[in-house]
Amino acid sequence: MKIARPLVSIALYLKGSDLDPTIVSKTLGIEPSRSQKKGGYTHGSTKVIAKIGMWALEISSDSRPVEEMVEELIRKIGDSARPLNEIEGVAAASFEAADSGFG
Repeated sequence: MKIARPLVSIALYLKGSDLDPTIVSKTLGIEPSRSQKKGGYTHGSTKVIAKIGMWALEISSDSRPVEEMVEELIRKIGDSARPLNEIEGVAAASFEAADSGFG
């Protein structure tokens, strides 16, 4: 019997009332996994108007070590000339990790 491994996700979230995902993408030179602009519709089954702008880069795996995933995320972001929280419109930057448990 094969034991299911947990799905692990790591993500970098940049948020702000004035955050424009297009500007963040241009500054970092990478497209987000998910994004939303304040006043636009959020993703999901129901239409909800976003109260804040958000840009997220996510990586998920059920087999890779978390350390490898973090290194990949850092490589994707690159060597930004300015700190992430100083990018135009960014009010908060956070790193999150989640384990979905066993399938």
